[in-house]
Amino acid sequence: MKFILQQALVDGFFHADPHPGNIFVLEGNRICLIDYGMMGFLEQERIDELLTFLVAILTRDLDKLVRLFQRLDLIGEEVDVRSLRVEVDDLIARFESVELAALDVGRFLNAVFDVLARHEVSVPSDLLLVGKALATIEGVGRDIYPELNTLDEVRPMVLKIYLRRLADPGYHTRAPRRAIEDLVYLAETAPRDLRLTLKKLRRGELRTHLELEHFESSIKSRSQATNRLALAVLTSALVLTSAFLFSQQTQVELSNIVGPNVPLNAILGLTGLVLAVIYGAILTVGFLRSGAF
Repeated sequence: MKFILQQALVDGFFHADPHPGNIFVLEGNRICLIDYGMMGFLEQERIDELLTFLVAILTRDLDKLVRLFQRLDLIGEEVDVRSLRVEVDDLIARFESVELAALDVGRFLNAVFDVLARHEVSVPSDLLLVGKALATIEGVGRDIYPELNTLDEVRPMVLKIYLRRLADPGYHTRAPRRAIEDLVYLAETAPRDLRLTLKKLRRGELRTHLELEHFESSIKSRSQATNRLALAVLTSALVLTSAFLFSQQTQVELSNIVGPNVPLNAILGLTGLVLAVIYGAILTVGFLRSGAF
């Protein structure tokens, strides 16, 4: 297991599929790996992030873990950070109750990744690849030596590499150097970008794209509300008009059209009431379907 940590955390180039068929032990206790079809490559910055992740897990420093995820933009605004911290802490506590010799580090890392996935934390693929390699090589080690205490083997080496990295001046100057490079690049490209923007503005070619979340659904709901309001006003007007027609003492008869003694007021009032009932039914169905009362 130590040689996988050496490859991943020091060399930055590791065998990602160290199953028993890919490992040979030569004379002089030398380990020979074959089948390099699945290899992992880690940049120096990613190694630092992986070290911080492992140290945070091994030392149960959940604040360090959350800060790492926030710095890498792996946690969105919708993630419940408090719930994530509590769940990871409970997971570590459960595994700490297991005897060290029986602790399955590979299964523990997989459980941590499952918790992160449930909280929609986007774990980088190369980090998952390192976890897979560690879980595989741990299984090989336990097959050879069932009493293997994986945590005792992993913790000192990870902490040693981490402390050695902290003592490296390049580790502390990497972030400021990157910030300075970004500022220099911005200073070099800003005049050109500004000139192109002004040129497009003079030609009338400058366009902006505005995308509002849930804008279409909001417009649709407002249109539905407006239509229902108009229908309600129309229904009320029909009811009032029908009541007015029924209350008129002067009756206009249509004896020559629809028969004797048939008042026009009654026909128009009845028609208005029928329409009001129909529109009222439409409004009621609309309210019931929308669930808004």
